[in-house]
Amino acid sequence: MAFLIKAFHVYSLETEDKYLFDTYNCELIEKSSEEARQGSAYLIEYPYIPEAEVMEAFIKAQNDRRIDSYFRGVELPAMFWNVFESGEFERVAEYRRFELRYLLDRLEAWLDENGIPHYCDHEDDRLKEVL
Repeated sequence: MAFLIKAFHVYSLETEDKYLFDTYNCELIEKSSEEARQGSAYLIEYPYIPEAEVMEAFIKAQNDRRIDSYFRGVELPAMFWNVFESGEFERVAEYRRFELRYLLDRLEAWLDENGIPHYCDHEDDRLKEVL
């Protein structure tokens, strides 16, 4: 049985909650770290990717000195939204596509590293934009 990746699974990486992957049933379940320590050795802690990491990757991917200068030495994510929500709607939409692709790539790499078979839900409209 393979893990079916849906947009929910990808976006859940942004939370600071601990998401655990049940390798037996191939579904995500939430448990506190205390519950995980007390039992269920077959659970793997779901990866966490900070929002600021995705934003830094997006800024770097723009390869634009003007954009680089806006963000040099500033604290993300607060400054990021101040710049990109200032009337540049296309940039925000572009960021959202980049964010989903970045998170999807990181999730797929993590699944590969842990030997977990997986595939994407091609019916998920949010994933269609980046697949």
